[in-house]
Amino acid sequence: MSTQKERLEFIVKEVNQSGEVSVSKLSHRFDCSEATIRNDIIKLDQKNLVKKVYGGAVKLLEDFKIEFQTGEIFQHKEKKIRIAEKAYSYIGNMDSIFIDDSTTAYYLAKYISQNNQKSISVVTNSIATAATLSNLSYIELFMLGGHVIGTPPATLDNISKNDLEQFYVNKAFVGTNGIDFEYGLTSIGLPQKNIKQKIISIARHTYVLVDSSKFGNRSLFPVCSVAKIHKLITDTDISEKDLAFAKKEKINIDCV
Repeated sequence: MSTQKERLEFIVKEVNQSGEVSVSKLSHRFDCSEATIRNDIIKLDQKNLVKKVYGGAVKLLEDFKIEFQTGEIFQHKEKKIRIAEKAYSYIGNMDSIFIDDSTTAYYLAKYISQNNQKSISVVTNSIATAATLSNLSYIELFMLGGHVIGTPPATLDNISKNDLEQFYVNKAFVGTNGIDFEYGLTSIGLPQKNIKQKIISIARHTYVLVDSSKFGNRSLFPVCSVAKIHKLITDTDISEKDLAFAKKEKINIDCV
């Protein structure tokens, strides 16, 4: 029977040599349960010796990182995480997707970074998303150029808009500053509006990730009508009035 010390030392050595290990193979090698191996990996992950991923562990890499100021990205965090998890379920293996600079879409990028079972091509204008997905072997990452502005920071100008001409994606995941079923999606600034409109134009399907606090809000710049959206993903605190309207107008909506 192996000791935990022996298992931990072997896992670290194997990850550093081959880049990854699987729970099932380690369980077979040490003749122990997969739960035991998962606990070993969690312990090593907490010590920053390996990175825990779905089904095993991978080698830690020097990722490009970014720090956030307190603000909107931490508001309604738990709701945004649930929305992101649901959005991930609509991504298929080998899909090409766009992730915009919204705070809820950032949590989708975080969720993707924690789950390696799908190979995905990702295009983004978000510095935060690029930082989160950099150095992941199962992600092919494309970053739009341009002037970096905003919080979280993103490329939002004619350079990034023109860069979008080079792409076509299966699915776009975007946020919005305001949504009104009759008025549509709205944005707080002209650069954000122009980028979102271009993103929608190069995507086969657009998924809007929006927490319930944004419903009924109208920002200054209209982006598009709800009819142009394939699916809305929000949380269960959306009002009964909005849900009834969505059902009446046959708007495709998930509440999580």
